[in-house]
Amino acid sequence: MFANVNPQQLWFIAILLVALLLFVTEWIRTDMVAVMIVVALYLTRVLKADEALAGFSSEPAIVIAGIFVLSGALHVTALSDKIGALIGKLAGRRPGIAGPRRQR
Repeated sequence: MFANVNPQQLWFIAILLVALLLFVTEWIRTDMVAVMIVVALYLTRVLKADEALAGFSSEPAIVIAGIFVLSGALHVTALSDKIGALIGKLAGRRPGIAGPRRQR
Protein backbone atom coordinates (compact mmCIF):
# COMPACT_ATOMS: atom_id res chain seq x y z
CA MET A 1 0.00 0.00 0.00
CA PHE A 2 2.77 2.46 0.90
CA ALA A 3 5.32 1.00 -1.53
CA ASN A 4 5.30 4.02 -3.86
CA VAL A 5 5.03 6.67 -1.15
CA ASN A 6 8.05 8.90 -0.60
CA PRO A 7 9.05 10.34 2.82
CA GLN A 8 7.61 13.78 2.04
CA GLN A 9 4.21 12.25 1.38
CA LEU A 10 4.38 10.31 4.65
CA TRP A 11 5.28 13.50 6.52
CA PHE A 12 2.38 15.30 4.87
CA ILE A 13 -0.09 12.57 5.89
CA ALA A 14 1.24 12.57 9.46
CA ILE A 15 1.03 16.37 9.74
CA LEU A 16 -2.47 16.31 8.26
CA LEU A 17 -3.70 13.72 10.77
CA VAL A 18 -2.16 15.54 13.73
CA ALA A 19 -3.61 18.85 12.50
CA LEU A 20 -7.08 17.34 12.16
CA LEU A 21 -6.83 15.94 15.69
CA LEU A 22 -5.76 19.33 17.07
CA PHE A 23 -8.48 21.20 15.15
CA VAL A 24 -11.22 18.84 16.33
CA THR A 25 -10.14 18.63 19.97
CA GLU A 26 -9.01 22.28 20.24
CA TRP A 27 -6.23 21.30 22.67
CA ILE A 28 -4.25 24.13 21.10
CA ARG A 29 -5.75 27.33 19.69
CA THR A 30 -6.65 26.94 16.03
CA ASP A 31 -4.54 29.90 14.91
CA MET A 32 -1.51 28.36 16.61
CA VAL A 33 -2.22 25.01 14.92
CA ALA A 34 -2.34 26.73 11.53
CA VAL A 35 1.08 28.31 12.08
CA MET A 36 2.46 25.03 13.42
CA ILE A 37 1.29 23.27 10.24
CA VAL A 38 3.22 25.70 8.05
CA VAL A 39 6.33 25.38 10.23
CA ALA A 40 6.10 21.57 10.27
CA LEU A 41 5.69 21.42 6.49
CA TYR A 42 8.79 23.58 6.09
CA LEU A 43 10.89 21.67 8.65
CA THR A 44 10.06 18.34 7.02
CA ARG A 45 10.98 19.77 3.60
CA VAL A 46 7.49 19.19 2.23
CA LEU A 47 7.42 22.92 1.37
CA LYS A 48 10.24 25.30 0.46
CA ALA A 49 10.55 28.53 2.45
CA ASP A 50 8.97 30.68 -0.26
CA GLU A 51 6.08 28.24 -0.61
CA ALA A 52 5.51 28.11 3.15
CA LEU A 53 5.41 31.91 3.43
CA ALA A 54 3.40 32.53 0.25
CA GLY A 55 0.06 32.49 2.09
CA PHE A 56 1.13 35.33 4.38
CA SER A 57 1.71 37.64 1.41
CA SER A 58 -1.85 37.39 0.11
CA GLU A 59 -4.11 40.35 0.75
CA PRO A 60 -7.05 38.34 2.19
CA ALA A 61 -4.74 36.71 4.74
CA ILE A 62 -3.46 40.11 5.85
CA VAL A 63 -7.01 41.49 6.11
CA ILE A 64 -8.18 38.55 8.20
CA ALA A 65 -5.13 38.85 10.47
CA GLY A 66 -5.90 42.56 10.89
CA ILE A 67 -9.51 41.77 11.82
CA PHE A 68 -8.29 39.32 14.48
CA VAL A 69 -5.91 41.93 15.89
CA LEU A 70 -8.60 44.62 16.00
CA SER A 71 -11.22 42.36 17.56
CA GLY A 72 -8.70 41.19 20.16
CA ALA A 73 -7.87 44.79 21.02
CA LEU A 74 -11.54 45.68 21.32
CA HIS A 75 -12.06 42.72 23.64
CA VAL A 76 -9.02 43.40 25.83
CA THR A 77 -9.90 47.08 26.27
CA ALA A 78 -13.58 46.19 26.94
CA LEU A 79 -14.56 48.66 24.24
CA SER A 80 -16.68 46.01 22.54
CA ASP A 81 -18.72 45.61 25.75
CA LYS A 82 -19.25 49.38 25.96
CA ILE A 83 -20.33 49.56 22.32
CA GLY A 84 -22.72 46.63 22.87
CA ALA A 85 -24.21 48.32 25.94
CA LEU A 86 -24.65 51.58 24.01
CA ILE A 87 -26.41 49.78 21.15
CA GLY A 88 -28.65 48.01 23.67
CA LYS A 89 -29.49 51.30 25.35
CA LEU A 90 -30.28 52.96 22.02
CA ALA A 91 -32.48 50.04 20.98
CA GLY A 92 -34.51 50.35 24.16
CA ARG A 93 -37.66 48.31 24.61
CA ARG A 94 -39.12 48.87 21.15
CA PRO A 95 -40.52 45.71 19.59
CA GLY A 96 -38.68 44.24 16.64
CA ILE A 97 -35.24 42.86 16.10
CA ALA A 98 -33.54 44.75 18.93
CA GLY A 99 -36.02 44.18 21.71
CA PRO A 100 -38.60 41.73 22.99
CA ARG A 101 -42.09 41.85 21.52
CA ARG A 102 -44.90 43.24 23.65
CA GLN A 103 -48.02 41.20 24.04
CA ARG A 104 -51.24 42.98 23.12
